[in-house]
Amino acid sequence: MKKVKSSSIKKISQVEAENLFLDYKKISASGVAFSNVTYFTDESKSKTKGGKKMLQKLVSLNATIGSDYAKKVNRILKNKQGQDIDFVAQPMKGKEYVNDGQPVVRATKDGNLQLVFIVENHTTPNSQLYKDGQPVNRKDVWNSDFITPAGLKPNTTSGRGLIREENDFKFRTVKFSNLRNFKIGGTLYIIEN
Repeated sequence: MKKVKSSSIKKISQVEAENLFLDYKKISASGVAFSNVTYFTDESKSKTKGGKKMLQKLVSLNATIGSDYAKKVNRILKNKQGQDIDFVAQPMKGKEYVNDGQPVVRATKDGNLQLVFIVENHTTPNSQLYKDGQPVNRKDVWNSDFITPAGLKPNTTSGRGLIREENDFKFRTVKFSNLRNFKIGGTLYIIEN
């Protein structure tokens, strides 16, 4: 594991992280930045028991922050797949962008702010599943006892299935309250709650 110089570490609050991405041009003049992001959240494909997800996960991954989903789909369709289609993204359900051009959405149900990013298929996230606060092996819990029927089905590729598997990517949103750290421009930001 590569050591990070102490001068490149900055401890910030959740609110400071939110504000950093709400004023995103300070981080990236082009509007797009590459980052390593670490977060802890419920496993979305997990079954629910007693109103809570049975499984959680700690994820560390390489992300592209600030990339426009529809533009990316159209670029892949044209440049990599030779298709001239004008793909239009459907609005996110239950979320709306705070401001155009910023990688931040607000959940319409509870108002929580969330970071928006893309994960390229050629990158491999480091992920650890947890059950009752304890780490578990994926092979032991990725079954119908813990995962919903829909979660056990193969995923559709991006662009509502238009993108070929070899060109696919994942579009993600993560609550700022679930972020543990992120690294942008040589600075590792550690979120203290």
